[in-house]
Amino acid sequence: MIKFLKGRKTLVLDLDETLVHSTFQLVGDADLNIPVNIQEATYNIRVFLRPGLKEFLEKVSAIYEVILFTASLPEVLLLKTERSSYHFTVRTDVS
Repeated sequence: MIKFLKGRKTLVLDLDETLVHSTFQLVGDADLNIPVNIQEATYNIRVFLRPGLKEFLEKVSAIYEVILFTASLPEVLLLKTERSSYHFTVRTDVS
């Protein structure tokens, strides 16, 4: 465990359709555009952050160890979290 997280409770948040909305469709001005390779083809995923998300994560990450759960591809979670200023440990296994 990371030293600054020792003793903190854990908060598990669902990323998809809770914290962000993602789509393959060309709609609106997305906050993030993430190219993802699926079966040797590249697709662009457009990600819309929920209003207040950054402020929410700042507040809860000061109190809890925050775990983001996603049913998406693991690289989507990695790309979504690496662009933030928060520290995240990403696990792609659930064992």
